[in-house]
Amino acid sequence: MATEKVGVVGSDRKSDDILAGAFGTPNSAVDIKQAFTGTAAAITTMRKYKFYRFLADQDCHVLFSAAGDATVSNMLIRAGVPEVFNSADNERVSVIRDVTSGNLYVTELQTNPRIV
Repeated sequence: MATEKVGVVGSDRKSDDILAGAFGTPNSAVDIKQAFTGTAAAITTMRKYKFYRFLADQDCHVLFSAAGDATVSNMLIRAGVPEVFNSADNERVSVIRDVTSGNLYVTELQTNPRIV
């Protein structure tokens, strides 16, 4: 059985094809796995003006900002539902669990030249 790359855990071929058509193909060389608990954790390696796919294995909350930590009042990311976001200059992502600790998988998407 083949091992999946960290950034595509829980994804399926159909959702990858849909995302590729809209935002570009996953760049598996830029995969981030960020564990989250009841204490906010931050991802600081986001590059500006890039699209990223977020996929959590448990419900979590994220905050996009230059500083500050996520709280349970911030945007909810549902477990198993891929979301796509665009990063801005000097932006980092802070993540915290909703109820159960888990992991947030972030994959940079290669820009699709048809929409640039």
